[in-house]
This record gives sequence, structure tokens and C-alpha cells, in this order.
Amino acid sequence: MALYHHLLGLSLLFLAPTLCLSLSLSCDSDVDCSLNGECVNSACSCDPGWRGVACDMLDVQPTPSISGYRNSTEASWGGNVIYTEGSYHLFVAQFVNGCPLGEWGSASSIIRAEGDSALGPFTFKETVVPAFSHNPTIRKSPHDGLYYLYMIGAGDSPDPPDCTGRRLQETSSDIHVSKAESIRGPWSTPTPVVFNSTSEYLQGGYTNPSPHFMPDGSVYLAFQAGFSGKGKHAHGHALVGIAHAPTPSSAFTYVTPDPVTPMDWDPLHPICWAGVDEDPFLWIDKRGFHILTHGMCPSGMRQAHYKFSEDGVKWHTSPRQTYHYTVQYTDARPHVFARVERPQLYFEGGYDENTGLAGPAKVLINGVCGLGIGNNHSDYECAFDKLTGMTWTLARPLGSD
Repeated sequence: MALYHHLLGLSLLFLAPTLCLSLSLSCDSDVDCSLNGECVNSACSCDPGWRGVACDMLDVQPTPSISGYRNSTEASWGGNVIYTEGSYHLFVAQFVNGCPLGEWGSASSIIRAEGDSALGPFTFKETVVPAFSHNPTIRKSPHDGLYYLYMIGAGDSPDPPDCTGRRLQETSSDIHVSKAESIRGPWSTPTPVVFNSTSEYLQGGYTNPSPHFMPDGSVYLAFQAGFSGKGKHAHGHALVGIAHAPTPSSAFTYVTPDPVTPMDWDPLHPICWAGVDEDPFLWIDKRGFHILTHGMCPSGMRQAHYKFSEDGVKWHTSPRQTYHYTVQYTDARPHVFARVERPQLYFEGGYDENTGLAGPAKVLINGVCGLGIGNNHSDYECAFDKLTGMTWTLARPLGSD
């Protein structure tokens, strides 16, 4: 992520996403519909929440300006929502002591907020894991009924950071998991997630976990890792892999040794200086495996990627941007944000307890930074000034037709 921050200054802030739409695209199977729709009479009929000729773009709708989670004093950076125990719960990364996103590697903690809908607005309830902990993903296992919270870090920083007068050093930490019988805790001490695989491109430095629990108690896990070799891919430190474990406490084995999207996937950018992807969000539904990421090739600006697979081994990456950085409001003028990252989805009905499969996509959640509504920080502060702009967590509804 540090390399990405430096490369932001080399990018065009208002570079428009490349859509590359084909008006004559036809399909032969559901794979041609990105596993988000049916191929009917050589044309894709998209599932709720998706649109486009190949059903590979999220059907993002206008949202109320109060949606999501906004703390007046502390910045946040994306999270995910679970409905349980009579309320909607948002687990989100929130930075302590006035720190900005640029200090994520030291100042991030994990908090729980509650709301009356998956769109929010959400209100702070408690700190779940203190600094350092980052990029939380909450799931309920259909096997044992426990809640599992995956994260970077373990909340064991001895000295909480203070951003008022000194520059913090970025730290790194591997993936950890905590569990609880209730969504309100108490939570177990976070324990490390172990991998028993390695490969040429996925060589450790594990971060950004995204689990999917199956009814038999096993877990699929999307993760970010890095390539530490030499040659034209030497800068590719942001790659996404997928692994599987028979239980949450077991070691994870790679489903495939290859990244879900290879370094040279885009012929227009044969060298991806910032890697390919970060912040994966994994889900499995009736059609197959799916992953959303913040795109990092060539620079990480204005990119949102979608990947899909029938078996978790052979993956396809859409050439289109799956969501846009322009936010349409129901009660305010639209705004183009400098950063719309950390993609997460909320599914109608959550995950089926019998099959473990996700329901229809209903809400897109992102960490955002920019002027926006009620935010006095500029795009420059969000993208070019050591990421000092005020960040918050945005929720947008998806179409249901």
C-alpha cells in the first residue's frame, strides 16, 4: 500500500474509467454473463444487483446523503454489514486519535456500529479490537453458529498512536481471526491465520482477508499477497489469491497457486507498477465464485475490478469497471470522489444456512475520500497529500430488477 501511495501522484486524478462496452456482445453460456445472469437467446439476463451486456457491472442506485457511517471526529475506511440479533451491524476500520488514512498501518482499530437498515445511517457502539487492527470482515458460520471476525493485525499495539504532532511509521501484520457467541461479544483474543502453501507469485505478506463459510464448517478465504521476485513483475506486490481450510482454526491451502488475476492480464498495461489488486471481497452463490477488488493496475486510480470462476481455480477478470466513482444522491448533487475503495457487499437474506450460498446483492459499501456531502477535505488531500483527507464509509443500494 505504501508503494501505491507514492504512485498516486503520478496518476491523473480525474481519469475517467474505461468501460469498453460492446453493443453487439452475445453469449453462449452463463459464463459469458459473468456468472451474474442467464444466457437466454444469446443475450444475458442479469441477476438483481447487476447490469451490462455481460452482467459484470453493479447496478448502483442513488443513495441518501446520510447513508453509511460518518464519525465527526474519527475517520473510517469501509466495512461490511451483517443483520443479526435484531439489528444491522457494521464492522468498520476506524482510525484513532485524529489519524487519517495515511496512517492506516499504525492507527487503525475495528469498531462496531448499528443501524436500522443495511444502508444505515450507522451509529458507533463500541471498539471491538483496538489498534493495530484493520480491514475487518464479519461472518456467521452456518456450521457452529459462531461469529468470526477476520482482520489484519491483532489489536496489541502497546502505545496507541497520536497524529497531532508526529509522523507514524507504517507497520505490517498478518491475518488474524477472533470469534464470539454474540455479535456484541465478548470476542476471543485474535489468533494468527496460518497458510501451508506458497507459490511463485503468492509468497506471503498476507493481508486483507475475505472469508466465505460453508455448511460443513470449511472456509474459503480470499487474501492479498505479494510477489517478491525480480524482472518485469518485481513491483507487483498486490496480488489476490484464494485458499481453503477444513475448519477456521486449520491451516489454509491454496485452491490454486496462481493469482486470480495474473500480472499480465491487461494487454494495455503489460507492467502493473502497483500490482494488480487489493482489498478482495469473496462470495459464493448458486452460479460460482466471485471477487470484487480495488484495481491497482497500472496505478490504482479510478479502478474497480470484478472476477468470477465456476470452480475457484480458473478465474476470469472483467475488462470493465464494476462500479463507478461518481456517487448519485437522492437528496443532493452528484459528486465524483477521489477514492472509492475497499468494496464490500450486503446480500438480501445474507447467506443461506443450509447451503452457505449468498443471496442477491443489495448494497455496495466502500471507503471513500473527497469533498462529498458535509466533508471539507479536498481531493488533493485524499490523493496527493499523504492521504490526510477525512475518509468515511459510504453505502449505496443496488437495483432489484
